Amino acid sequence: MARRRGGAAASPAVVGAISTMALVYYSTVFVFLDHWLGLGTTAGAAHAAAVSLAVAACFLAFVCAAAADPGAVPTTFAPDAEAAQGQYRETVKAKWLAKKSGQKYRHRFDLGMWKNIQMIMGPNILCWLCPTATGHLKDGTEFQITNN
Repeated sequence: MARRRGGAAASPAVVGAISTMALVYYSTVFVFLDHWLGLGTTAGAAHAAAVSLAVAACFLAFVCAAAADPGAVPTTFAPDAEAAQGQYRETVKAKWLAKKSGQKYRHRFDLGMWKNIQMIMGPNILCWLCPTATGHLKDGTEFQITNN
């Protein structure tokens, strides 16, 4: 990513995402809503305000995510393919053993639907509406596991 004075230049992906949001907003409010309801009517103005609020929330979440992005993956990074293959074989073996013994296999990172969602979105359900709070997230390398 090229740097300029005081900040980073926007990548083509960021520019494309913001352009798409702007196009969808413009076409929804000024083409469809204006044609169907008219922006001068109460219903049209209310719908335009609701769409504007939703787009503003999406834009805020996108900007927060783009600002928190640590950058590109280093070119020297190469995933450990042997370790991934070993984990895959261990999982296949554990599934086979569980099926053979009449038990149900459960992956060690599967804490259940509710707990998995809570680990990503956070414990406060009200913050799920505008997911910009990341205080509950750690460094992304350590996760809870089941104790079975």
